[in-house]
Amino acid sequence: MRSVEPGEPAESDGDLIYSTTLVGYPALLFYKFANDELCEGTYVIDNSDDAADVDAYFKLQEMLTGKYGEPANKEANWRDPYRAPDVKTYAQAAKAVATGELTLRSVWFTPDSRVLLVCAEDRERYNAIVFLFYEDLRRLQAGTDVRHESDLDLL
Repeated sequence: MRSVEPGEPAESDGDLIYSTTLVGYPALLFYKFANDELCEGTYVIDNSDDAADVDAYFKLQEMLTGKYGEPANKEANWRDPYRAPDVKTYAQAAKAVATGELTLRSVWFTPDSRVLLVCAEDRERYNAIVFLFYEDLRRLQAGTDVRHESDLDLL
């Protein structure tokens, strides 16, 4: 990864962390390794403007749909679906995400990976945050220690 990514990474427990840009927004990129093999890549976009995070989510969704086709699953989960408002702007969606009322998720599969895009509440800072996970399915099927979609409930 060092030969592919620009700049010097920070290291944490053998994993690599880079500062980068994704769809025009600053992002952190985390590479996770198991047994010296790359098993997960994660981008995190966390702007001070929550509407920018929602914009990044939809730009990524469009980019990933162009690359992988329609998502296998695309959902907008409302905490209380019976009270879900008619959201018409990114600012309205951003407020709903930042307050935990709304979580946006899309997932794509390739023969050897799962790509998971999430826009959710950052419970520590009470704002919106975007995660893009690339996971090696061979590691998931082998039960190797990588993130599972249920881990996103912790967001």
